Amino acid sequence: MTITRRQEYLKTYTFKNNAAQEKRLIIEHPKNQETTLDSPKADEETPALYRFTVTLPAKGELTVQVRESRPTMERVTLLQLRPDAFLSYTSNQELPANVRDSLQQAVALRSTLNAAQAAVTEAERQRSGFVSEQERIRKNLEAAGSTTQQGQEYMKRLLSLDDGIDKIDTQLQSLREGAKAAQKAYEDYIISIASP
Repeated sequence: MTITRRQEYLKTYTFKNNAAQEKRLIIEHPKNQETTLDSPKADEETPALYRFTVTLPAKGELTVQVRESRPTMERVTLLQLRPDAFLSYTSNQELPANVRDSLQQAVALRSTLNAAQAAVTEAERQRSGFVSEQERIRKNLEAAGSTTQQGQEYMKRLLSLDDGIDKIDTQLQSLREGAKAAQKAYEDYIISIASP
């Protein structure tokens, strides 16, 4: 997304004539290489100055406003934008309503993706906990021996943990597919709104 803004600069010159006759003045306004002169049109231009010729009325006052502007561009890579940055753009009144609406849809898709990724991370954490517990029980089983009553209890716990790991593996496969689908939906949507 490219956001183009226009910074405007205004310089006001005020002159007062106490004489009974009008006077011709030349205003020399410094030129800024980063801005464009919008108004008034310069009568003469040098590499460093704009010159404006004005007539100051007798016993009068004259105000001349020199207006310059400079465009600025901000490029935003939507796929890499953090959700909080998306939210700030959706409430930015400088953006057209249809752009804000599109960004709100992107926020919703990104939230779905974040939730799917968090679910995968949590399931992986649980699986890792089961595997660590299984390792601990195996060491205890070695120490107690498989034929003792304590060893039999450890065997039951190992079988229970195996069942838990199998269930989590099935769940993880489904969660990963869901996260992958959410990622694709998000990326496809971003590409669709970024394409002209």
